[in-house]
Amino acid sequence: MNTEQQPSPGNQEPVPNQGMDRRGFLYLLAGLGGTTLACTVPETLRRIISGEFSPLTESEKRSRIRYGFNTHMSGNPSKYENLDLNAFKVDVLRMRQMGMDAIRFNVWEWELDEIYLQKYDEALKTAKDNGMEVFLVTNVPNLSKNGEDLEGDLKKTRALYERLAGRWKGLVDVWQIFNEPDDHTYDRYQRIQSYAPGYLENLARLVYEADKTIKTIDPAAKTTVNVSMWVDPSADPWVGADNPRFEEVGLFDAVCGFESGGRVDRMCQTIDYISLDPYLDKNTEAINRFPEVIDYFYTRYQKPVVVAELGLPTGDGRFTEEDQGKYISMVIDAIQGGKVRPYALLLYEFRDEAMKAGAEASFGFNRADGTPKPGLVEILEVIQNDEHQPEK
Repeated sequence: MNTEQQPSPGNQEPVPNQGMDRRGFLYLLAGLGGTTLACTVPETLRRIISGEFSPLTESEKRSRIRYGFNTHMSGNPSKYENLDLNAFKVDVLRMRQMGMDAIRFNVWEWELDEIYLQKYDEALKTAKDNGMEVFLVTNVPNLSKNGEDLEGDLKKTRALYERLAGRWKGLVDVWQIFNEPDDHTYDRYQRIQSYAPGYLENLARLVYEADKTIKTIDPAAKTTVNVSMWVDPSADPWVGADNPRFEEVGLFDAVCGFESGGRVDRMCQTIDYISLDPYLDKNTEAINRFPEVIDYFYTRYQKPVVVAELGLPTGDGRFTEEDQGKYISMVIDAIQGGKVRPYALLLYEFRDEAMKAGAEASFGFNRADGTPKPGLVEILEVIQNDEHQPEK
């Protein structure tokens, strides 16, 4: 791992397209060409305030998708980690040169000491200086097991977001509160088989507290919660909008202030975006019908949908690097043509992670050293050729 300080990419200019064809330009951006880099009305207001539906217009449903990548960054990297601050800076510049609008990463809950937060300060500033919309994943550390001390947990939640939102006001556009709490417990990040009594109610109170705290400090900030949606053929795959699972719907109902699984007759009252993490593998029916899922969540909660993670691993023997480009491009193309387009589509992830093993180590569209995999050019092509994308 190279720990030598590199110059900040904030003031560098994007690589121009000087006479080459589109695919040649995309190769250059991906690093394959020898370059590492490339009038609301009163009635509307009344309905929003009262909590009634205020459906998006057809043009808003078909709005411009913000494209970007997920990555990670450590403020205290071990010798095995490749995703440090220097790599983050280089990768932000490469993303912008590829035409990306957004970036999503997390602040590790064990890196909240001042010395480490200074690295996150620099990472966030780099992303904003380069015009990126920042989605930040956060978790509240040291919560009580099973919410047995909920009042104490609420106090810890307020304290964390007072600290972070106060520090990063204007640097974080979208705060994600917890990570996939349908799949892992919010307090211990342990696998969930079924929701324990009181789990969704406690989660809803914590999300409400975090949302309120963040927006008191930074009224321009948005919030979200995400769910995992792996299409596992051996279990209970969700294909299209048929037979929605309680796992995801029940969680968003609770977070939005509704009775879980009941009838919904008003707009979601808490979070601003519904975030989905679809891992569709090579299930072509699930891929082609995923726009139905986006439409379902938009229609139920009357909130824009974010595809927060979309990826395919290449290192555990199930899928090849060529599969990654082929099937992720297929999903992007399907989403682009959907009835309701997501607010943002964030690919998972920019680089492989050297400190992990198996599938978790190999979701990158670039290898751990930053060299691109073959699928990167393919996904850039389908993004660039979005015939449904309005002008900015």
